[in-house]
Amino acid sequence: MFEKLGHFLVRRRKSVLAGFVVATIAAGVVGSLVFARLEGGGYSDPNSDSYKAANYLTDTFKVKDPAIIFIIDADKSVADPAVAAEVAPIEAELRNRPGVESTLSYWSAGGAKQLVSSDGNAAYLFIYGTDADLTSLDKLASELQKKYDGEVGNLRIYVGGFSTFNNAINERISSDLKFAEAISIPLTFLFLLFVFGGLIASAMPVVVAISA
Repeated sequence: MFEKLGHFLVRRRKSVLAGFVVATIAAGVVGSLVFARLEGGGYSDPNSDSYKAANYLTDTFKVKDPAIIFIIDADKSVADPAVAAEVAPIEAELRNRPGVESTLSYWSAGGAKQLVSSDGNAAYLFIYGTDADLTSLDKLASELQKKYDGEVGNLRIYVGGFSTFNNAINERISSDLKFAEAISIPLTFLFLLFVFGGLIASAMPVVVAISA
């Protein structure tokens, strides 16, 4: 059987090569769509009491965790009207952003003590997403972090929360994989070149690995 297959491949080598190239390109195009459909998660044990309690609160009382958390440091009392005046347009802009369901902060909650630091100079601002899709929330977190993390007027804003954390992990993994491949592929080719002593023989395993 393999002898017949070998004769067929030799006779039809140009067609086989062309088919291989077309199939590789098609597989690359289709495979690239997978990244948009993959989601992170799976950090919690579905059988744990905490997981069941969280689901009960969500299903029964519609309680949900904020996707993104701002810590706003005013370097003076957050009860100061000038601080509230600076925070108000920021929270309004966040509330009107696509993908944001609602916001809750020390200021919009009427000065809730639970949302202010012990020294009274910093307070929380919670951002709740409309979409349960982690990819969309991660994208939103990335946008808000780039825009708000740092000095904003007289405020120092720290952007955190689960979606920010998840996005940072995904970006680090992606960049590390690209860096690793950029190093490993040339080194592998050089090692094969040393072993086989020829460009074609050395390149074939690399080509097959890339196309796979």
